[in-house]
Amino acid sequence: MLGRIEAVYRRVLNAITIAKFLKRESNRKAILRASRAGALVSARFNANAVNRLPLPNLKSKPSILIIYNPHLRQCVRYRVQQKIEAFRREDIQYEVVPENEIVSTSELNGYSHFLFQRPEPSERTIKMMKYATERGKVILDIDDAIFSEEALDLNPGLAGLSAQLVSSFYKAVPFYQEMLRQSHVYCASTQPIADLASGYSPGKVVIWRNSLDDQHLSVATYYSTQDWDIKLPDNILMTSLSSGVENDLNNVRSFFEKLFGINKGAVLSLAGPTPKMDWLNHYKDRVRNLPALNYLPHLFRVARFPVTVIPLADHLFNRCKSAIRMQESFLLSASVLCSESPESTYAKEELRASDSIHILNDKGRDIEFCLEALAKWKSYKDIRGAFRDRIEKVTASGIYLPNVCTKNVKDLLQ
Repeated sequence: MLGRIEAVYRRVLNAITIAKFLKRESNRKAILRASRAGALVSARFNANAVNRLPLPNLKSKPSILIIYNPHLRQCVRYRVQQKIEAFRREDIQYEVVPENEIVSTSELNGYSHFLFQRPEPSERTIKMMKYATERGKVILDIDDAIFSEEALDLNPGLAGLSAQLVSSFYKAVPFYQEMLRQSHVYCASTQPIADLASGYSPGKVVIWRNSLDDQHLSVATYYSTQDWDIKLPDNILMTSLSSGVENDLNNVRSFFEKLFGINKGAVLSLAGPTPKMDWLNHYKDRVRNLPALNYLPHLFRVARFPVTVIPLADHLFNRCKSAIRMQESFLLSASVLCSESPESTYAKEELRASDSIHILNDKGRDIEFCLEALAKWKSYKDIRGAFRDRIEKVTASGIYLPNVCTKNVKDLLQ
């Protein structure tokens, strides 16, 4: 009898606990919807008063809703984070919400600006953008030339993707072009993408680079003909995006041996999708000067390192490009691209805009691209001087912040 009473008592307690949980969850969701519809999250960034410049020609502080695609983690990690840091610096009110959590267009009420960060190519998104244009200024940031079939045709990175995925890119083009027509401002990361977007967007096109350094270092040379007499920082990160780039690693083996021969305390780390462990061990055995070889499963951890070395394969250009942008967004650092020179004009323009040191392989193809990159650094006596100057700047500064340029915010919101 007591056992039955105890069992009934436990069931009643469980029912009460579940009811309380459901009530709390319902209240939490109601508060979240209310805050999204009206209240704004205001975040303040205590920047140095000397570096903090006033934002001119803004009569009142805008209120911004950042709508992002939650399925694109890299998009959140660098492009969205860049905007957040910039808005914080200027004490601008903003709220960040995943696109799939917006239930009704009425949730867009109460904002002066709407920033769509790489949204889903769908009729739902276009409907949302049309509603937003009636209530404020719409800013679109796709951060890639996926709105043009011509750019897709020239993109070498598509060759390594499945036919189904490539087909989805082409099907999305009309949606992205309609988004461009609906937006008041299009935000591009490089000049080539901006030039291409200007042909589709009736609004203003602005450039918000992934790199936080205005220098945009791009030094190209032949590693096989240079004597790299450089003192490097204690940590070097080599980003390998696929075990398929082993051939590129073979090409730059002597380059790495020279680097690590100078600083034997350096640690070589690999980051990216999980390669085969036997491949890692094989490469570790070939580089005898290294005391340690680590594996970082996520590219987001590159922020720990002052130097990034990226073996860049032509057929993996898009994935390598993502790593370059990730590193440039979070670091004031140098990235080194070891590769065959990309053959398409689109890839060359992307590399020119990146803040990186580009090392061609010893085949020496594309001499013009090499010379054009070197022309930017006529003031340096030699390429090693440019590299050394860059490394010293990185090690001395210790600054790890995304781009928070006041001019970027002004261009974006006005």
